[in-house]
Amino acid sequence: MTVQRRSQTSISIQTKLTWLVLSSLGVALLMASVISMWHEANQFLLKKQETMAATAQVFGAAVSAATADDDAAGVQQSLRGIARIPHLLYAEVIDRDGSQLASIGSVVRLESDVDIGDTFASKNLWLLLFADTVAVTTPVIDGGEEVGKLILIAESDLLSQVWKVLGYALVGSAVALVPSLLLAWRLQRSITRPLHQLTCAMDDVARTGKYSQVSIETPDAETAQLAASFNAMVSEIGAATDKILSREGEIIQRLSRAGELRDDQTGQHVVRVAKISRVVAEKLGLDPTFVEDLCRASPMHDVGKISIPDAILHKPGKLDDDERREMETHALRGYEILSGSDSELVQLAAEIALSHHERWDGKGYPRRISGDDIPISGRLTAVADVCDALLSERPYKKPWPLSEVKRHFAENAGTHFDPACVDALLSCWSQVEEVYANDRGEATFRYPAIAS
Repeated sequence: MTVQRRSQTSISIQTKLTWLVLSSLGVALLMASVISMWHEANQFLLKKQETMAATAQVFGAAVSAATADDDAAGVQQSLRGIARIPHLLYAEVIDRDGSQLASIGSVVRLESDVDIGDTFASKNLWLLLFADTVAVTTPVIDGGEEVGKLILIAESDLLSQVWKVLGYALVGSAVALVPSLLLAWRLQRSITRPLHQLTCAMDDVARTGKYSQVSIETPDAETAQLAASFNAMVSEIGAATDKILSREGEIIQRLSRAGELRDDQTGQHVVRVAKISRVVAEKLGLDPTFVEDLCRASPMHDVGKISIPDAILHKPGKLDDDERREMETHALRGYEILSGSDSELVQLAAEIALSHHERWDGKGYPRRISGDDIPISGRLTAVADVCDALLSERPYKKPWPLSEVKRHFAENAGTHFDPACVDALLSCWSQVEEVYANDRGEATFRYPAIAS
């Protein structure tokens, strides 16, 4: 089964959900903070206006009589009470002619003073935010007549108030963020965990070729339906794959038996080669899937013999040089018959057909490769093939005794055969003997079972 692998640079749903939640929380908290600061700033200015207007009215009434009489000393005496009011920096009384009558405070009036009188709401809040001082102007009334004006200047304090509100907003946001993140984590986990399980299950199918179903506990109907659909799909694909593999194995079995019957009337050579290949491969600790495939593909090692003339194939005596060269062509012809298939099993069989007569020392055929350049499938099949050939009766020879076969392998390890394969064969020799003890005298043998 071929599965499109996920890009290493792609972003997971879990990461996307986390960023989405964090972004949403951040935008919501930012908007709430801005609205809160705007509201607090307006409320602060309104309170500031009310306080300064009330203060101006009180002191305006206090200095009204002295202002009407142009009594600067009396006005100055009345203004001294302003010095005790927090945040008020400056006070000034102007007479009817617009001349300063009296003043008190540590600063003079600044050009940047922003008047927060009755029209302060129409002022630019941004301008008020960065103003150092704010001012309020109120008329001085005496006997119902305007006799002058009172101007009060105070610290703005708006920026400090904004920073204070921002600090509270940040603390509140931090407190709100913790439970929000916990809820978000639970939410994204409830969504992504079942999807992660499905993804892992698909990766397992792609990696192992085993169509295992997945069990997911989820309260979401959509995810449960997705899991059910996945399990149904896996079940159908697994059944179809098993059927294809079974038919593939059957075809390979029948083709190998057909070719073998030209050289071995019982057709049991290929069966024993498969059994011995399995014993040696398992002893080497090779991957179980490869061992199964080897067991099914190795019987095809001599399929190229169907192209060899009967006179050569069944000759009871020793072959001459020309006949030997013709016989050796069966390895390449077997490869040509099997190569080009989309089936991995047939590809393995083609590899075995081409390489099972190569020698560890490079003196084999058809390519005369040596050592580890020979595929492990060919090295294993070579050991199993020679083992059964020596232990079997042929028109030109009698079967060898088991002890002589063991000695032959021990003497040819590192020249004809892969030493590791020979060591594995000899270390499990009792299992090889069991193959022949069970098979001797039987008319037919079953092809090794095809693993599902």
